Amino acid sequence: MSDLIIVESPSKAKTLKSYLGKGYNIVASKGHVRDLPAARLSVDIKHDFAPKYSVVKGKEKLVKELKEAVAQSDKVDLATDPDGWKLRPRLKNDTHTRCARLYNLGEIDLDEYAEDTFYKECLTDETAFEEHLIITYSRKYDLYQKRIRAQQIQRAVTKINRGEAKRPKSPNDCRRFLKDKYFDEQGNPLEPITSAVIDEERIEREERFDGFNALATSLDDDPCAIIRVNSWRWEIEECFRIMKTDFEARPVYLNRKERILAHFITCFISLIVYRYLEKKLANRYTIDQILPTLQEMDFMKYEG
Repeated sequence: MSDLIIVESPSKAKTLKSYLGKGYNIVASKGHVRDLPAARLSVDIKHDFAPKYSVVKGKEKLVKELKEAVAQSDKVDLATDPDGWKLRPRLKNDTHTRCARLYNLGEIDLDEYAEDTFYKECLTDETAFEEHLIITYSRKYDLYQKRIRAQQIQRAVTKINRGEAKRPKSPNDCRRFLKDKYFDEQGNPLEPITSAVIDEERIEREERFDGFNALATSLDDDPCAIIRVNSWRWEIEECFRIMKTDFEARPVYLNRKERILAHFITCFISLIVYRYLEKKLANRYTIDQILPTLQEMDFMKYEG
């Protein structure tokens, strides 16, 4: 069995085949495979106007072929085109202005849309796939993933220097960026302490998906509503990470209730101050840059 990659354009499928080789089966969906039928009422009035999708006429055979290809594959990757992205409404008048057009992510300055989320519904035919799939892209999430990876790579380098290059304990362990190296450029065997190097190919593979997220749901709700519920998830996770790792919000050395409460209040206020500074600095600096700078500052009370 091979990995299956589904793209929208037949020409892109042909191009990718020439690059990827025999280990991949690449097929094209030729655009969307389902739509709202025009010949009948395509919403369920009794259930909050839920849409009733149907297979696009003429694509029944293609849907069957896609189902067969999925069943015969070890892994399925959905590769969407850079164009045709919609913008989730964020501002009051978005529906009538920015959100009324489609975007090509390769042709716009993504930094101008740092607070926005783009999305497209990809291959959502209910008879071919069990779940409704929504692909999103966020520039803010993109930069967040890059910052986290840079920190993990630095920790991986430190572990190499300390001789701690063991197998990763989890998928998010920084040691996943390490690979074994048994011989140097001259063919001489390396000592175990220096037998690991940074896996540049692994880093490059992960970078391809920065900013993207796939939402799989059985709901037929408005995709913008689904995205809105999910949009703050990673920022909440980041807050927990900062509280636990950087602010050390772990009262393991405290046993009195009032001291534990004071500890968490102090950490929470610190998080608010950090988030405020982060916004004022236009998200140009990470916690690893802001926190040491604050700790190195000297304060003096000025009477005047």
